[in-house]
Amino acid sequence: MLIDVFEKPERYRFSIVGRQINERYGTAIAGKFADEIEARNPIEYLRSQGSATVERGAPTYFQCISDADAETRGSHSYVRMLFPMWGEGHIGMLMGAISWI
Repeated sequence: MLIDVFEKPERYRFSIVGRQINERYGTAIAGKFADEIEARNPIEYLRSQGSATVERGAPTYFQCISDADAETRGSHSYVRMLFPMWGEGHIGMLMGAISWI
């Protein structure tokens, strides 16, 4: 996924989102801001992670282990990485990858 980064106020808009992410979330989220949609699997804590990625200027890693995994064999657990993308002297976009474990 590609996420547009806005400063003042700090916001994150989903620009391009893969099919599997939309399916796991339950609806298409491209074009929506992270603070306008419910923070649920697989985008929970994305704003916090995005803020840390922008502040550090370096990739960040998030891991979510679901309590339901004993029954579903890991289908709700995932890891997510966000990578900052620089342009014009600041981070204007994040590239993200999610893998279900």
